[in-house]
Amino acid sequence: MTQSASQILAPDRARLDELDRQLLDLLVERMGVCLTIADLKAQHRIPMMQPGRVSLVIERARARAVGEGLDPEYLGGVFRLVIDATCAAEDARMASGERGEA
Repeated sequence: MTQSASQILAPDRARLDELDRQLLDLLVERMGVCLTIADLKAQHRIPMMQPGRVSLVIERARARAVGEGLDPEYLGGVFRLVIDATCAAEDARMASGERGEA
């Protein structure tokens, strides 16, 4: 009896689906923390853009990639996308004057 491709791949695809769910949950949580930070920046008149912090986070991702034997552009690029999106959300939040519960 031969297994079909989908049967062979099913356990690993299920694991990927679970990892994707966890990634999505973490990205949603990360955005919430970033919006809280935006509220604090607005409250304390701290500039939205913190280039040193952005560089630190991206370099940390790149270093982790190297340590795991991955292309640093892969994780660096992922974090660049995440940071660009959260910076845009922070900027919009601060510009609108809308505040969360910070």
